[in-house]
Amino acid sequence: MLRYKITVPAATSAAVPQVSKLSASAGILRRIKIYFPPGPAELTRATIWYQDFQIEPWNRDGYFAWDNYVEDFTCEHEILAPNTELIVKCWNLDDTYSHELTFGFVIEPPGRPSVESLITDLINALVGSRAA
Repeated sequence: MLRYKITVPAATSAAVPQVSKLSASAGILRRIKIYFPPGPAELTRATIWYQDFQIEPWNRDGYFAWDNYVEDFTCEHEILAPNTELIVKCWNLDDTYSHELTFGFVIEPPGRPSVESLITDLINALVGSRAA
């Protein structure tokens, strides 16, 4: 598991979030863990991006925000390029205290096709067979 700690300064706005670029390798992002320690009172928030698209949470207006909680979930996002970056955007509505979040990512090495790539291959095969 790749682990990263990110300190989000007090009064960091959603309009100008703290952007952290985290090194990642090609493969399938299978699991994400986010640790919110005691203290943020759901005022510190985060989203996860890849190639200019918000990949977690899936709802575009959504964000992660908890207090004294670990969010641990499985997912399936294809990371196409080697030596690439996941981007975590964080903001903190707490005007007094900074808060540190810990992120963990499990990226499965390439080799096993993702559901996304299998569906893409299937669509290409169906469209190709109709054109013939």
